Amino acid sequence: MRNNEKGFTLVEVLASMVILFIILTTLLGVFAQSATFTKTNEETLLATNLASVAMEAVRTKDWVDEVAFRAYLLEANLIDTSCSVHHLFSSGCYLVPNNAFTLKIGLLDLEAEIKLLPVRLELIHSERKTVLATRYFYMQG
Repeated sequence: MRNNEKGFTLVEVLASMVILFIILTTLLGVFAQSATFTKTNEETLLATNLASVAMEAVRTKDWVDEVAFRAYLLEANLIDTSCSVHHLFSSGCYLVPNNAFTLKIGLLDLEAEIKLLPVRLELIHSERKTVLATRYFYMQG
């Protein structure tokens, strides 16, 4: 007796389903990793832009001491009102536009008798505690 039925056997269908499952699982892993990289890159880009904005805010304002500088940053809505001078220059302060970042500013040579002060500005991811953007620049003392 000859079997002329057309179609796939159960073994062929199961084998193709296993192959399809393996391929889809691999692709889903790639998409998940891609989404993670995209989020990290967006955070880094945002931190870089915020660091540039903070740097320009520091450079364009004449200030005489750390207290006046904190007051200026509060006026520019760059930091939260709970931020003290000590926190700003030691551990950093949360940025108002996005609490995921911490602004940390360090005067590299505060006692210098020159007209230009070197400044380091860092934006730190608040949860991961990693530095996302660093800017070095000079400002008039």
